[in-house]
Amino acid sequence: MTRKGKYQLMLAGSGVAFVFLLMTEVLPRWEESLALYVAVKESESMEITPDEAAQRRPELESRKRVLLSTLEREKGRFVQSRTSVIEFVAAGSRKHSVRLLSLVPLETRTIGSVSETGLKVSVTASFHQLGMFVGAIESGSVPVQLRSLEIARDQAGSALLQASLEAHAYTIPKPSLR
Repeated sequence: MTRKGKYQLMLAGSGVAFVFLLMTEVLPRWEESLALYVAVKESESMEITPDEAAQRRPELESRKRVLLSTLEREKGRFVQSRTSVIEFVAAGSRKHSVRLLSLVPLETRTIGSVSETGLKVSVTASFHQLGMFVGAIESGSVPVQLRSLEIARDQAGSALLQASLEAHAYTIPKPSLR
C-alpha cells in the first residue's frame, strides 16, 4: 500500500470514528439539553403574575377546602359516632370496589365510655377485593372487629363471591358541651 493510500485509510478511519462518537455520545447529550430547554420554556410560559395570583386566590382557597375535606374522609378521620361507622364501612367498600348490597346497624351497647355497634354487611366482590375490604375496615381509624364471615359463590362459574359479615365497631363519643 502506498503512503498516500495509508493516509487516506487513516483519514477515513478517523472520519468513521468521529461520526460514531458524534452519534453515540454527542447527539444524545444535545437531545437531553434540548429537552431541558423546552421544559424550562414551558415552565416560564406557565408562570403567572402577582395580580393573576391574587385573582385566583379565592377560587384556589375554595378548591383547597373541598380537597382537604375529601382527603380527611379518605384518610379515615371520621367523627366517632354511629353514623360515622356506617360512613366508614361504605367508604371502604367504595375504595376497594366492593359492591355493598346491604349495611344494617344492629343494637348499640355502651360499655363505660365506649359504644359497641353491631353491623351486618352483605357484599359482592372478587376474593382479592373482599380480602382488601375486610383488611381495610379491620385496620382503619374506626375500630371494627369481624365476628363472622360467610362466603358463597355468586353464580356458578362466576369469579364474584357473595359475603355476609357480622362485625362490631367501637366508638368513643365526644362529650357534650352542655
